[in-house]
Amino acid sequence: MKRRVLPTLLISVLSFMSLPASTAENSETDEMKKTGKNYVFGKIADMVSSVSNRVEFDNLKHLELSLIEEDWVIGGTATGVIGLLETADSAAFSQLSLSRVDKRTTGNVGFGYRSIPDNLNAIIGANVFFDEEFSSGHQRVGLGLEYLTTQGDIIFNHYNGIS
Repeated sequence: MKRRVLPTLLISVLSFMSLPASTAENSETDEMKKTGKNYVFGKIADMVSSVSNRVEFDNLKHLELSLIEEDWVIGGTATGVIGLLETADSAAFSQLSLSRVDKRTTGNVGFGYRSIPDNLNAIIGANVFFDEEFSSGHQRVGLGLEYLTTQGDIIFNHYNGIS
């Protein structure tokens, strides 16, 4: 029963928000549409957050799912960091992401390494990434170096278009 109520409620709310309004009632109707829209997208965002909090496996170090809504178009990002090799003072990892923003979908895969040297109170790292924007076919490779401390960070990134 519960599964039938949610789609019916969602269709009802979406139908209500698409009703035309007379100019005299325009601001009140717009406010009602905005409230309904915020409610619907808030519930969708809550569901996405709930899913990301329940997904876990040993090598998954970080998972971030986010929604972006603009003019009734839903987009968002999904980013996962997967541990490949860990020691007491270093880690190798892979990062995968997919984003859909402004009707453009971009995929990204990268590999990185971070180390905490004994004589430094810092993290030193390096990474390499490959990005592709699927609709345009644009591709690029990125290389990065980082020196991270509690006082500040030094980060260098270089991107090279290959398409």
